Amino acid sequence: MELALFILFVGLCAGGVAACVIRPPLALTAFISMFAVEQILQSYQPVLIFQYAWATNAAVFAICFFCLGNAFLRGQDLFTGYINRVGIALTLLLAWMLLSILWTPSPGAAWHFLGISWPYFLMQMTVVPLLVRRTEDLDINFKAMMLSGIVIAVFIAVSPRTDIVGGRLGVDLGYIAGVGDFRTNPLALADFGAGQAIIAALYRGKDKSKFWLAVQNLAFISGLIVALASGSRGQVLGAVACSALLFPLAAARRNIGQFVTVMVFGAFSGGVLYVIYSIVFGAQGQSRWSTTEVRGGLADRFNMALVSAEAYLNAPAFWIQGLGASAFNSIFFNTDIGFWYPHNVIIESFVEYGLVGMGFLGLALLFTALASARWIKVLDLDQHQRSLAVAWIGLTLFTFLMNLKQGALLNAPSLFFYMWITAKLVYAQERDVKLGLAPDLSAHDDQPIDYDQDAADAYGQPAHSDANPPAITNP
Repeated sequence: MELALFILFVGLCAGGVAACVIRPPLALTAFISMFAVEQILQSYQPVLIFQYAWATNAAVFAICFFCLGNAFLRGQDLFTGYINRVGIALTLLLAWMLLSILWTPSPGAAWHFLGISWPYFLMQMTVVPLLVRRTEDLDINFKAMMLSGIVIAVFIAVSPRTDIVGGRLGVDLGYIAGVGDFRTNPLALADFGAGQAIIAALYRGKDKSKFWLAVQNLAFISGLIVALASGSRGQVLGAVACSALLFPLAAARRNIGQFVTVMVFGAFSGGVLYVIYSIVFGAQGQSRWSTTEVRGGLADRFNMALVSAEAYLNAPAFWIQGLGASAFNSIFFNTDIGFWYPHNVIIESFVEYGLVGMGFLGLALLFTALASARWIKVLDLDQHQRSLAVAWIGLTLFTFLMNLKQGALLNAPSLFFYMWITAKLVYAQERDVKLGLAPDLSAHDDQPIDYDQDAADAYGQPAHSDANPPAITNP
């Protein structure tokens, strides 16, 4: 049975590879799904745990490079919007981070993290952002992410190595070596499940068929269940918060009553999911949400932040340049943990990279926020494309929030990835509108904001559709 499930999953992965070859932008889905897929494969094949632990990531990297070459040979426009203010600020931040290794008191930790993360910097700052060319490329990716998320959730459930230990869902990787405490990182599954739920909550596709409605609902439910089962409280709360905050921008925005109704339904659904989760996973699952556990988790994070900030403030000679990459290991040394990090990118930026590093990160965050607002505005009259932008902004916001509880700039550059793609797609959309290659979908004084049928009737105008696009107008 195990062999049959493994062959089936590998076959589905092969189908995904074929889809990437045909549609290169789908490499984005392959990359985002990489860690979850890796854990499932490892649960069936021990050779992928020990001898070839790098194999899954290397395969996904190779797929991304192949797709990039394929798109380039097809003459596709890959570089429009790639060079932008966010990317420049992030590149300067990375350069400063590398330079700070020269004066860090913990060069060993810095080189250790950099040795692990440099392939991910390469992929997340160059290869994958180049493959996502326009906002519409997100449509096929979001559909693929929802489908693959459901499949991954099913295979997690049926894997013989999946269990709950200490209230956290994970895959037992010690089954072949007889090691009792060798498990996958539950945060990888939690991030994937939460991201899947955000997409399902905010995406509004053109296809209104019952099939895609079912896929969207299943993706939302399965994503939240995976995040809940992982025991990662921050991911669950972050997914719910991002979905609730951005839902009015993705939906048709008819009235405040609709928004309140959706929020009440969402809260009710969340309560039902938690009850199901409590019944299925029992006391272990409930313990992760107990007051004691929550306070303990918050205390650990605040303690690391306070210790780091105190060390920084007590060294005014380093306020401008920072204490250096991975200096946290000289501040918060723990022989049981090994190399460690502050778990908060704001604290890390100030303490390790000083006012210079925090300045670069602050500019990147500011430019991303401004670009996000422009992105929504330029697509305002098309609910489908607006929802694509809002869903990606939701993923970016979620990633930023998670980087305030578990982030590390030097060894986990996921925040760079989402911010860079956000800026690239905004700049590409604005350029296309300026050159007349795409319609101006921003709302003006002489145009109604909502182009769903109800709002169009209220204004006495026809509803927007592919056959009846809004006129291209100049602001």
